[in-house]
Amino acid sequence: MEDKHYRIAALLTCHNRRSKTLRSLQSLFVSLDHYNSISTPHIDLNVFLTNDGCTDGTAETVSTTFADRHINIICTDGNSYWAGGMRQAWQAALSYNAPFDFFLLLNDDTFLLPECFDFLLQADAYVRNHYGQPGLYAGIVSSLDGTEITYGGGIYKSRILGRSRLLKPIGVPQPCQLTNGNILLVSRNVYNHIGIIDEHYCHRCADWAYGVETCRKEMPVVTTAEICGRCDNDHLTLDEERQRLLKMTIRQRYHYFFSPPHCTQDILYYMHCFFPIRYVLVFMARMLNILAPSLYYRII
Repeated sequence: MEDKHYRIAALLTCHNRRSKTLRSLQSLFVSLDHYNSISTPHIDLNVFLTNDGCTDGTAETVSTTFADRHINIICTDGNSYWAGGMRQAWQAALSYNAPFDFFLLLNDDTFLLPECFDFLLQADAYVRNHYGQPGLYAGIVSSLDGTEITYGGGIYKSRILGRSRLLKPIGVPQPCQLTNGNILLVSRNVYNHIGIIDEHYCHRCADWAYGVETCRKEMPVVTTAEICGRCDNDHLTLDEERQRLLKMTIRQRYHYFFSPPHCTQDILYYMHCFFPIRYVLVFMARMLNILAPSLYYRII
């Protein structure tokens, strides 16, 4: 960079997870300080945090705990959810008084390792050298105990069936298609071509879509060479969800699948954009799971 530092906007959204949000931000600043203590160009970091209707004092605690850091808090009414909150944080970053070289998407339940920025910017250097242009970099994330890879970058094993697998670190960046927003570094080059998160997404699939769309535009998408952070996959297993759904009425299952956290609309829009041949199949499968979950789980 001509002025000898990287300008990075970190984007997060939070809703009543104060302790996790504080721990995530603390780990972000530890990684920042670690990088700036040993590397040049230095990073100039600004945080844009969407406070999506928190009632647990998250915004106030963040402001006092990190008073010496550059944190911009955007307050919303609690109905933005993940994709909406990240869009608002991103829009605030774009309105800032100086352009950013990178946008770093973070989940507020993800804890960065001290070497996180080292690995992300090493991926950037690798991609510039091998592909001739900046790209999109998915930070590999493991469970808290380090025993399994939980998020990061993935590849499709079968586009027809929609099956994918996460990539494990191998010491060098690996091309991928799917990206998780737990730790996702977007270069200015990618932003200039893709823009921010698609406004059609409410909560789910927005981070997957960003990676697939970047690939579609023939820009490089890679994982980091090593693990960048920790976050347990706390989503229900297939069996746990099955047991929960079987106890519900049809009306309850309908509300479950069409509520923002499980957002059928997001999944169908994702299929419409990238896998239109699967759209009808996914819609029918979701309706079957609502109307006759016992039959649905016997089939799959």
